[in-house]
Amino acid sequence: MKGSKSRACRPARRGTGTDSSVREEIAQLRAEIADLRQQLAEQTATTSRLAAAPAPAPAPSPVQTSNAADTAAIATLTEQNADLQRRVAKMEKPDRLPFKGISITPGGFLEMTSIYRTHNQGADIASTFNNIPFPQSHVANTHEFRMTARQSRLSLLAEGDASKQTHLAMYGEFDFQAAGVTANSNQSNSYSPRIRNLYGTIDQKLGSGDITAHVLFGQNWSLATMNSKGITPRAEVTPPVIEAQYVPGFTFTRQPQVRVAVDFDKKWWFALSLENPQTTFTGTVPSGFPDLVTTVPAGSGFGGNGIAENAISANRYPDVIGKVAYEGKFAGRTLHIEAFGMVRDFYERLNGTNHDVRGWGAGGSIGTQIIPGVLDAQFSGTVGDGIGRYGAANLADVTFNPDGTLTPLREYMLLGGLTAHPTKMLDIYVFGGEEWEDAHWSTVNGVNYGLGNPNFNGTGCLIEGSPLPCTVQTRAVKQITAGFWQRALQGPWGRVQLGLQYSRTWRETFNVNQGGAPTATQNMGFFSIRYYPF
Repeated sequence: MKGSKSRACRPARRGTGTDSSVREEIAQLRAEIADLRQQLAEQTATTSRLAAAPAPAPAPSPVQTSNAADTAAIATLTEQNADLQRRVAKMEKPDRLPFKGISITPGGFLEMTSIYRTHNQGADIASTFNNIPFPQSHVANTHEFRMTARQSRLSLLAEGDASKQTHLAMYGEFDFQAAGVTANSNQSNSYSPRIRNLYGTIDQKLGSGDITAHVLFGQNWSLATMNSKGITPRAEVTPPVIEAQYVPGFTFTRQPQVRVAVDFDKKWWFALSLENPQTTFTGTVPSGFPDLVTTVPAGSGFGGNGIAENAISANRYPDVIGKVAYEGKFAGRTLHIEAFGMVRDFYERLNGTNHDVRGWGAGGSIGTQIIPGVLDAQFSGTVGDGIGRYGAANLADVTFNPDGTLTPLREYMLLGGLTAHPTKMLDIYVFGGEEWEDAHWSTVNGVNYGLGNPNFNGTGCLIEGSPLPCTVQTRAVKQITAGFWQRALQGPWGRVQLGLQYSRTWRETFNVNQGGAPTATQNMGFFSIRYYPF
């Protein structure tokens, strides 16, 4: 058929040359489109004339054969035409910028969020789930409303091919939630300027290409965080909420790390990561041990000004995390399953000697389509000793014993959620999560140590302004939340979307002999407007 082997069948060039070469190729493609459209019009006219002719005899005839050939030719031309149209549009309005052999993809969004809380916490877009106030505080009996644009985000991806087998990339993502002199490394680097993610990757195909090795170095989501596809950066699965601290039960950190992963035909993935350690504490610090060291004193200079920044924990080894993931389909539905394990080390100087105590964690997650394209589900769970900093509620990793030694605390995390897509422009979600810890306590010479000690006093917690004590410790944090995202405008210039979220959170405490087990609750509402220009 005329034109069936034209240049339209050749792949488009990458578009990394000069502007003149790009314009020349666009002109050539437009000429080819015009030629193909003319051929399509001629074939359509022929088909119309054949369709208007009297019905042929039951036996095959040359006309029928010609008609079938014409139909097939039209289908081929239509497909080629659509492909050329896409290629021209991509070259005229590229989604990435060429620069010296690499491509640069900008990203991010501008957000304006309104936050309402029934009990004032003085928090911004990231709530402190483990610090919901009790009614004893006068401030806790006031409502809280604030507006913020600090979750707005900027990102940049630069990538290129060093060879046919080697792909290099650098990714940076930044927001405006820096904590200034109160910054720490407990869960997400909050130093100013605040880095969410900043890392490089090397992807190397091995052998025939069915096996690929991946190296990541820099700051990224922890390997313990769930992925949506394989073990791939920028494919982490976060609850689709407005809340910047996500949902209790969600396992995550963002921290410096070195990671190596291998995938086998994009179905089985294996990875090992060495990640930045930090330790969170709870309980009474024992007296009588002047040489007890568990943190680097404030004023070390790590946080920025060398005077008032938060202390950081003393650590000896990185957190070691391993993960295996499977990517496949079940009953026509996509299926992602993964499991991970971690080993942690907690470190102190006591009685003139350095001491280490080990912690561990294990968890898994599953993501699948219940109804393809309409309803998605995800579930995850984690258990371990000394894993508090990896949970969204940010509970403690360890507590102190009366002799000054450390004990990792047993913690459990559960998260489940459904996300529905009633239309291409609307997403609706419902999530629930929980984190809780087991007690480990003792009382020596009238001093209460550990977590969950029943000898504390919580008689004043639920009475506003009460002079009675409210000394209680968090046992569990639970939350249920629901919301939606509506894409209001969408086009080549980007998209505008609106979001609304409601959550109810419970902070439960350990039972004490005086005061029972008081619970603090929090109701929160979020309204977000986002513009994604890229």
